[in-house]
Amino acid sequence: MMKNILINEIKKSNGIEDLSVEDLDDLFDIEAFRF
Repeated sequence: MMKNILINEIKKSNGIEDLSVEDLDDLFDIEAFRF
């Protein structure tokens, strides 16, 4: 649940709504360090 919320925040902040969840999974570990 928390991961989905974080993914949604990443999508909004970076304007990458067109990426799939699978694409974002690759970015998640790196992006998570910002929060």
